Amino acid sequence: MSEKTELQNKKKELKKIIEEKTKIITDIESKNLELKHVLTANQDLLHQKEKECEAYKAETLKTDQQSIENLKLSQVESENLSLKSKVIELEALLQKKTAVTDSTKDITEDQEKESLYSQIDFLNSIIVDMRQKNEDLAKELELQKTCWDENDFNFNETKKLPPRLFCDICDMFDIHDTDDCPKQESFIEEAVPQLRPAGSRKLEERPYCNNCEVFG
Repeated sequence: MSEKTELQNKKKELKKIIEEKTKIITDIESKNLELKHVLTANQDLLHQKEKECEAYKAETLKTDQQSIENLKLSQVESENLSLKSKVIELEALLQKKTAVTDSTKDITEDQEKESLYSQIDFLNSIIVDMRQKNEDLAKELELQKTCWDENDFNFNETKKLPPRLFCDICDMFDIHDTDDCPKQESFIEEAVPQLRPAGSRKLEERPYCNNCEVFG
């Protein structure tokens, strides 16, 4: 084999090797490019997932916050219901106490009215009694005044009358004088009733007034 032929064979082999290497490089570059696309896609996907993760975290936080707010709201609503119930109970109790107070007030007013009416009746009865007593006193004073006037008149008239006959022995008026008594010598107390004239009326004992100085 000649040197020229051997050189050509070597060129062919080298060309073949170069072509194979070029193909390998092309494949590698193609794979690198593909990997770059895959990497870019994965990076985009990762970035998207990160965004989704952040959104999920935000949503979760919002949900948790909403749950907390809902819990607080539920507690507040429960407290409001409890307060409303207490308010209703207090209003019912107030109405009951008001009704009892009104009833007690009515009873108290009725009792006060009855007491006032009783006092008024009592005072009216006292007024009537006092008025009657005043009238009785006025009548009594008028009667006494009349009696005094009559006694004064009788006293004045009596002064004008002669002295009445009186017997010390018989102890009787208007029969005879002591000097004219038939029993002046011998006084017998039992015989005094026989000294009255026949058919004469038995005289009643007349009281004597020291103030007026008159009998009767």
